[in-house]
Amino acid sequence: MIAQLYANSRQQFNAIATSWLNLGASTFRITEFGTEIHKWSQQNDSQTAELTALVEYRGLALGELHVQGLVGDQFQQMLNAEAALIANLVQLEGELEAITSELVDAQDHLLAFYDIGRSTRNLLNLDQIIEAVTEAVHQMSQVECSFTILRLPNKDYFSAQIPQQHINRQTLCWAFDQLQRQQSTILNNNSDSVSPLLPLMDSLLMAPLRYHGEIIGGIGQINQLGHKFSTPDVKLIEAICQQAEVKIENAIFYEQALQQTKMQTEMALAQKVQLQLLPQKPPTLPTLDIAANSLPALQVGGDFFDFIQLPHGPLIFTVGDVAGKGMSSALLMAMSRTAIRGAVKMLQSPLPEAVLDRTNEDLYDDFTEVGMFATMFVGHILPDTEELIFANAGHSPVVYCPQDQSPVLLEADGTAVGVLPMNLAKNQTIRFRRGDILVVATDGFSEASNPEGELFGYDRLLKIIGDNRHLSAKDLFELLHNTIAEFSKSKEQDDDQTIIILKAQ
Repeated sequence: MIAQLYANSRQQFNAIATSWLNLGASTFRITEFGTEIHKWSQQNDSQTAELTALVEYRGLALGELHVQGLVGDQFQQMLNAEAALIANLVQLEGELEAITSELVDAQDHLLAFYDIGRSTRNLLNLDQIIEAVTEAVHQMSQVECSFTILRLPNKDYFSAQIPQQHINRQTLCWAFDQLQRQQSTILNNNSDSVSPLLPLMDSLLMAPLRYHGEIIGGIGQINQLGHKFSTPDVKLIEAICQQAEVKIENAIFYEQALQQTKMQTEMALAQKVQLQLLPQKPPTLPTLDIAANSLPALQVGGDFFDFIQLPHGPLIFTVGDVAGKGMSSALLMAMSRTAIRGAVKMLQSPLPEAVLDRTNEDLYDDFTEVGMFATMFVGHILPDTEELIFANAGHSPVVYCPQDQSPVLLEADGTAVGVLPMNLAKNQTIRFRRGDILVVATDGFSEASNPEGELFGYDRLLKIIGDNRHLSAKDLFELLHNTIAEFSKSKEQDDDQTIIILKAQ
């Protein structure tokens, strides 16, 4: 350190030596760790008397000042003072070098931030961001290989600037596994312990990329033989990772928002398609007042209703409820509606029992495969008659309210479609005269709950229908809907709500 100081400050050292020679010294010498750096002497330097002062820096003896030809405490004190001055100069030189190094590091960091920011500022695609970051890191470094790896739940991302004969994807995965195991930056300059997968490399540096505190990837570098990574390299790559994390987080957020928007668009389209599959308005018959509606709990649901008016024949009506909610139930709902319509058209005599026989036969294998089932009610009514024929495969609630009697529940006599390979529901007949009402709903009505967890229940349903049998089908539906909404007290709808109300007139 003294030698370096002398090389940078020869004029000052010459001035110190000249002052001693002017005082009568024959020789002035500077040594560092026992090695002479420089010697100044008079023409006659045969005198042997010598003063010595130690140059110390942070407790370490760096060297000595030697003066020959002068003796006495006064000269010794002067020499000690100049040794202390040189020690201070050494300290200042060291601090200046440290500041310079920090400034260089800061400049490297700023350049790295600028390069990465410039190359990724308009990118929101993760593949492009990973590639741009890797390329920027590689261009600012003198290394054999630069790479970036990112592992997300739905996809892995890799990018590398490498000579293909030296490294492969297996090596990058190995490096990422080491990073996850260590949970911090990897710095390995030992060629014997880097990896057997890197026969032509001898050092590895890899810093983590984090997302919400979790390591999801890393940026790494692999040196050529003979090159070692140092602390400034670690600081730089960690700073680059922090910069890249912001870009990656923005890209992940963008992709999630894009995916969510896409899903919402698809769900809205599915909802539109499903609503189009349901009758847009009930059929108009002189002897029947009909109201019908379906309100899914989610955007799409598993409930359905349908009317099939055969030419010069009966009106077939049906209500079904596929187990569960959401997209899976909606798909099976569409299958069930199609199966029922197919059965009605294929049968010569489409009585409800036969329709359910054919529907169960068509759907049983598919429903069993996915572990699902559907309750179904199929009704059959001929114009100008006072009879209504129905078959009930596990469906509830079904309320029959004669004009002059109390309403009753018509219980199912068969299991839901898809539970057994055969249909057990049989044809049943009720009288359906002027003023009589039939309400076929799904359990979204009877099992609607309030914030306290209390169910609406069958009793309330029966009472509302019985007390308001004088209303039209549409008015009775609106009353039921409003009463249940008030009972639920704005609580989120638990299940799909579908209903058909028939009133003979």
